[in-house]
Order: sequence, then structure tokens, then C-alpha cells
Amino acid sequence: MKEREIKIIGHDKEALIQALLDKGASDQGEEVQTNIRISSSSHPVPDHAYLRLRKVVKGGETLPLEFTYKERLEGAGARINEETTVHIQPEEGDLLLSLLDQLGYDIREEGYKTRHTFFYKDFRVEFDQWDAQTLSYPYIEVEGPSVEALDRFLEEFSIPSGQVTTKSIGELRAEERKKDPRL
Repeated sequence: MKEREIKIIGHDKEALIQALLDKGASDQGEEVQTNIRISSSSHPVPDHAYLRLRKVVKGGETLPLEFTYKERLEGAGARINEETTVHIQPEEGDLLLSLLDQLGYDIREEGYKTRHTFFYKDFRVEFDQWDAQTLSYPYIEVEGPSVEALDRFLEEFSIPSGQVTTKSIGELRAEERKKDPRL
């Protein structure tokens, strides 16, 4: 599945939530995620991709785990990714990680995130906050059907282009650590 997304950094979260609700957006609620990025010291996942196991807890219930391979494709104006996800039962997560260990996927990096999701027209709008060790500031991620649609979203909600990025979490984290190596 191809996904097209942008991140918005430094925009007023509460104002955008209110504007979305005023325009009829559907509030999908909040969730807490544990994200485990997986790679291998002998055959690493390429820099333009990642392998992830995600645990989502929503309303006190653990949802099926998401095992995802996500590869960044070329694109201007938005991040365009090819994403393949398999859902597995929560009790099978440790078994999957053990299997990956046996296959040489021995590098793990955990991150924790809270996410509040809204659906608006053809857009998925997610308000994300990672743990401080992963990324110290919040952002808004918007997924849409096309780059042109994402441009229309930005215009509709008066979001300045200077607040928009197509960088990955890894790229944002690397920038943040360059500015402050203590992070």
C-alpha cells in the first residue's frame, strides 16, 4: 500500500483540533504505542526503509500487533512510502521477536508514542508525541490520497509551508541530536 504523508511541526495543536472538529472531522481517540525498530548487524535494513513491530493500546485494549516493512519511494511535496503490514496476535509478539533473532535481526530500538487520530474527508490526521529519548517535540502527521490533496489540506487550514516537512522520525531525531548531543 502506498502512503503519502507530511509532518507539521510547531503548529497550534488545539487550534487545529478545533478547526478539524468544526469542519466535521471524526475523532478516533487516543492510543499509546510501543514501536520496536528492527535491523540486523549482518544484513541491515536499508537506510531508506525500516522494519517495525508496533503494539497499540487503545481504550485499555491491546490491538493486534502490526509488523511492518516501510520503504521510502521518491516523491516531492510529501513522503511517499510503500508499506506492507501483517497483523499478529499480541501473545505472538515475543515469538516473532525470537524468530527474528534466529534470522539475525539482532538490533532493536524501542520508542513510545501517544497518538490522537482524526479522520477528515480523505485525510488521516495524527497528533503524535514520542518519549523524550526518541523525539522531544510533538508533531502532526497528515496522510492523504495525493500530494495535491495534501497541499489543499495545508491551504484549507492555513498551515505555513515553513512548518511542513517530509523528513522521517530518524531524520528529525538526527537533526535534534546534532543540535543537542545530550538527547
